[in-house]
Amino acid sequence: MTLFFDLRTSLILVNIYEKIIPAEIDKESSKVSPRLFAEYVEDLIEEIEDLNQGAKVNHVKIDIILYADDILLISSSVEGLNKMFETTGKFGVKWEIKFDPKKTVYMGFGLVNNLFAIIKPTFDGMEVQRVKSAKYLGVLINEKISNSDHVNNRRTITLSSVNKLKRSVISSKLLSLKIKVFCYKTYCRSTLHYGLEPIALNKKEMAALQTTESTIVKNLVGLGKRCKSSELLYAPDLEKSEERLNLLKCNFLKRLSKKQFTASLISIINEFYATSIKKNSKKSFLYEIKIITKNISFNRLSEDCNIKIVEILAKKQKMRGDVTVIAIRAEMEKANSDKKLYELTKIA
Repeated sequence: MTLFFDLRTSLILVNIYEKIIPAEIDKESSKVSPRLFAEYVEDLIEEIEDLNQGAKVNHVKIDIILYADDILLISSSVEGLNKMFETTGKFGVKWEIKFDPKKTVYMGFGLVNNLFAIIKPTFDGMEVQRVKSAKYLGVLINEKISNSDHVNNRRTITLSSVNKLKRSVISSKLLSLKIKVFCYKTYCRSTLHYGLEPIALNKKEMAALQTTESTIVKNLVGLGKRCKSSELLYAPDLEKSEERLNLLKCNFLKRLSKKQFTASLISIINEFYATSIKKNSKKSFLYEIKIITKNISFNRLSEDCNIKIVEILAKKQKMRGDVTVIAIRAEMEKANSDKKLYELTKIA
């Protein structure tokens, strides 16, 4: 996903646009198994690449992205998109794989809306529907290149998960703090933060995530909304959403840097910004990493991520020994301690 977000941002900066088409596959009508499909799809990849209709970042061209049987086609023109559709359709006929045109959609990025009124993408004889947002690998992407759809969706799903857990007595005073925190981390926090690693969040989005998490934790321990959150989150061995996400993002970049192709693309994007008069987009994942790590040189991103990870973990360890945090934790672990807990966390 990081490749997609950075690639998209870079292309828009140089006035190139892309289209995204998740072509959904009808597995029941296919004569090949998912394992065999993974082998035979290599032919489709080569044929799509030979068309030379993909999007380019400097000297790297990207035409198709696959994850399991999810196919993502990327083109810089509607004509190129139609050629890709034609090639994909022929591949499906050859191997008796049915691609459902009704479930296939596309998106366009950049100031090129007038072009879509002239040429319409078609797949298997049907006009492909244009959508303003689509979900790919669990992440909502929209044409405005905004994260609001995905962030709001994560918050809604998380609150739904919490409500389901409440029916399983997670908010009961008879349940230990340790079990409550375990349930929250396992079923709720992971849901809230899903797919946020490659997304550059603005202050408003980060604040919304922090508010959601703080409200949930306060509710689990029987506190009202008007209580301080910082020490309250550290007490059950949690941390602020911003710190948690920064940790996830730094670890994510480290994993990406170990992959040859990804590391190469990151290097190319860095080189583009280093030699271009264009400024690095604030919606870029790499830009956000530079801000998080206070990085000066792109060549030191991975090393600076290591430093930031150590810094976040050290702060969390230090807060465990904070006098206020210890007092709050002790009251949390007691039954019927609402009054004392409120006194410790109330806003002065």
